[in-house]
Amino acid sequence: ISVPEEGRVQFVDVTHMRRAGDLELGIDQRPSGLAFIDEQRLLIGSANSGRIALYDSAYGRVTRVLESGGDSSTELAVDATQHTLWVLDTAAGRVARLGWTRPELRRSVHLGEALSSLALRPDSNEIWVLSSASDRIIILAKDTLQLLGEISCASGPVAIAFDGNEDAWVACRDSDEVL
Repeated sequence: ISVPEEGRVQFVDVTHMRRAGDLELGIDQRPSGLAFIDEQRLLIGSANSGRIALYDSAYGRVTRVLESGGDSSTELAVDATQHTLWVLDTAAGRVARLGWTRPELRRSVHLGEALSSLALRPDSNEIWVLSSASDRIIILAKDTLQLLGEISCASGPVAIAFDGNEDAWVACRDSDEVL
């Protein structure tokens, strides 16, 4: 669980439903987006910088810090097989794609204000990005970040996730509903 106000990430033991420990990153990092690469490695975005910390549980610490080139790294999505990371930079209204092992993957696109969430659509070449300011879902190609389409989504979409049937679930701020 990301706790940006306190500069830490809290680990929870879901088997025993209790707190398992904390990773202190400091207030200057303001941890935000979280994305697992695999069972041992976790990427941690920062709400107030473009830095992304790579935490490795085998070492019990942050082993590397990546620079996204943006102002923030609020939301993250990962394709571990391709060593690729997508970063939502809410401060600059951008989505960036980069590789944690291959710098040539770096690319970004400006999408506008009030971007709130992103998710990779399973078994496709799509990344879906929510814009609560323009009440829309923006669909981009994962590899090129080229615009593939848009879907109108009233009521201020703020969070998105895909289920096992590839259906998108969108939480809306203004209507307090999930679509």
